[in-house]
Order: sequence, then structure tokens, then C-alpha cells
Amino acid sequence: MKEEQRKKAAAPTAVCALSGLFYVTVGILFLYGEFPIIVKIFFALWTMASTGMLVYVLAERIKEIRRGENDDLSKY
Repeated sequence: MKEEQRKKAAAPTAVCALSGLFYVTVGILFLYGEFPIIVKIFFALWTMASTGMLVYVLAERIKEIRRGENDDLSKY
């Protein structure tokens, strides 16, 4: 990846990492809290799904940057 592309990919990567860390932290807090088991399961699944979606969207954005699509809103 070129230096310019790395710079453009840094912000989405940082946002994905911070959001993923937040989701995982919230999920862990709910697992160790005093909640019914169904709530714990729901939040564990929600955390995994949210983190998975973040990684997928990040991968798609990096592919767009590599193809030279700097303005990702141009498709809409």
C-alpha cells in the first residue's frame, strides 16, 4: 500500500479499533454483571456481531482506498 493510501486508511482503522474495544468492553461488563442469563447471551451475541460488522466495513473501506475510490460517498 502506498504512503498516501496508508494515511487515508489510518482514520477508519482507528475508529474501528476504538469502536471494537468499546463493544468488547461493554460485552464483558454485561457478562460479569448481575443480569439474567438471556440478557447476557443477547449482549454477548450483539457484541460479536457488532465487532464483526466493524471489521467487514473496515475491510471494504480499505479495498476502496486501494482501488483509488477516495470519496466513498460517490456511490450514493
